[in-house]
Amino acid sequence: MSGYDQTPSGWTAAGVSCPPLDSVAGVRYNGQLTQQGSATLNGDPARNNDNSLNASNIFGNNSFDQLKAMATLVVTTDISGLAPATTGTPARCNTAVTNNWGAPEDASNACFTYFPIIYHNGNMSISGTGAGQGILLVEGDLNVQGRIDFYGPVIVTGGVNIRGTGSDDVKFYGGVMAQDVTLDDSRLTGNATVNYSSCAIQRALQGSAKPIALNERSWVQLYN
Repeated sequence: MSGYDQTPSGWTAAGVSCPPLDSVAGVRYNGQLTQQGSATLNGDPARNNDNSLNASNIFGNNSFDQLKAMATLVVTTDISGLAPATTGTPARCNTAVTNNWGAPEDASNACFTYFPIIYHNGNMSISGTGAGQGILLVEGDLNVQGRIDFYGPVIVTGGVNIRGTGSDDVKFYGGVMAQDVTLDDSRLTGNATVNYSSCAIQRALQGSAKPIALNERSWVQLYN
């Protein structure tokens, strides 16, 4: 888990405009931070205990209810695999497909500029392979495993459980905000990583065409 600012590989070659790199704390939290096993923290600083964090300001200038009202893609089931989907000639991004969350790793795809605001009510599981981008809002717990990449802010009202399974596993580029997080081998395993990326956050916010202000951080742990 790293607060060192990173630009996802391939975006520079694709001509993506990114802000100057600006590293942040690997973990910014209010309460207690539990770190066990081989879980690692990196950032500037690695950790920041901020007593000003609370449920009313965790989502920047917006409450979670305000953010979910802006959702452009409401998901009601668990997701098994992510893949861009196009339709017509010339190809247009098919935004009606539930597991189409854009094409962040293929600049030639019509969905490269598609950034959905994704909302799921209740606990959500994402598994399989693929990549997505945008803003992910989960009103419950989030469980991710397999070979999934996501580019942009992830905001979860419950807990986050990320499990890698191979040599190239779950990777989040942007940031994860969650109410309950334990940094533990059983929660963040394999090659699963969370990397702060101001570029991924900027593209998601600009691409969603919604006026959302978010505090930039790699991870948040809250106790009410």
